[in-house]
Amino acid sequence: MSDLRRELRDGWRNLAAATIGIMTGIAAYIPISSLFFRAIETNFGWSKTASAASLLALPITAAALPGAGRLVDKLGVRRVVAVSITATLLAYLWLSQIGNSKAQFYMGFLALNVLGCATGPLAYSRLVVGDFNRARGTALAIALAGIACATIILPPLVYHIIAVYTWRGGYVFFACLTLAGGLTALLMMQPRSVPGPAARSSNLLETDGSSAKTAIVSGAFWFLGGAIFFISTGTIGLVSQLQSVLVEVGLSARVAAWHLSLLGFSVGISRLIMGRLLDLYSPARTTAVVLAVASLGALALRFGSGGRGAMALGVVLIGTSAGAELDIMAFFCSRLFGLRKFGIHYGSLFAFHYVGMAAGGIMYGSIYDRTGRYNDALMASFTALLISGGVFLLLDRFSARIAADSMDIEKPEVSHVAA
Repeated sequence: MSDLRRELRDGWRNLAAATIGIMTGIAAYIPISSLFFRAIETNFGWSKTASAASLLALPITAAALPGAGRLVDKLGVRRVVAVSITATLLAYLWLSQIGNSKAQFYMGFLALNVLGCATGPLAYSRLVVGDFNRARGTALAIALAGIACATIILPPLVYHIIAVYTWRGGYVFFACLTLAGGLTALLMMQPRSVPGPAARSSNLLETDGSSAKTAIVSGAFWFLGGAIFFISTGTIGLVSQLQSVLVEVGLSARVAAWHLSLLGFSVGISRLIMGRLLDLYSPARTTAVVLAVASLGALALRFGSGGRGAMALGVVLIGTSAGAELDIMAFFCSRLFGLRKFGIHYGSLFAFHYVGMAAGGIMYGSIYDRTGRYNDALMASFTALLISGGVFLLLDRFSARIAADSMDIEKPEVSHVAA
């Protein structure tokens, strides 16, 4: 039996729980947040920069993520996720009731991202890396493909809900979605009380993975964090304004919403392919090539002159980088720094992701307000993705450590689903 099939047989319940949880958590909102931004701008007469300024909540969230990761390591996924689901539900309901007050919007957005962070990959990825070893990249891709499934299904649906019930109804819909998906994930999680074969030696438990301090002062951590920052700046900044970008080049709002579904399809396919490639080939070099190809998507959107074929190509290529980012981050984090402190390491790297998201979103809004078009922002996305690919080539010098992990000692005692 292949490694993938054997690990799928043993860990399918936690993999399914992670997939459903991620698909209905905070990560499902981010790819289609541009629908809400545009509707709120129109409703209240806000500028692009004013709505995008809510992304300043993301660096604040970034500061909280290492602590959230530590809680996942200490208390287990189930407890932390349960609290985060409740907080996310309340944040969506708050946003559905705000008036023409930027302060209220910013507070709701901050609460959604800080308190709801454990409804996303930060917590659920811990389930996957604890149960999968030789097929870890593939398993992470399957779990994170939940975001892509949501991005395929949700844009036309949410567009219709906003058109009929306004953006307030859209936030109520997300509250219901998070509650239903989160409860399903909690019920499917499978607690494990018996250490896996690789974790029965107490020595292995003590040595499997870097300490938080050792990891954060290492060159590998900062190379990886820098690469994640540039991917987020170039990709998520664009995705957060994608509907507006497409409308500004001449597509109708309805057609633009369908392009968001195309983005989700691209994210899902690229995520599955990327996960398998990470298991089979040089992870750093593979990542550099994928990001170089993805950067061409920004050029297609910049020079496509509004043609539907060019716009579709651009969206698909940008989806490649959006699909690869979280796979890359979780995979390299577990391989470089081990699992003993995975939560805090992953949370610390997620901080680079969130700061990059904020920088990219605000960059897109401010460039549009200053120039009346997105051309310069699209070129900035192209440059950021090329830089991130170059950083991964530099990270390749750490690949000996990545390959040497050969996955023989990385299945520590799984208290990660503690009741």
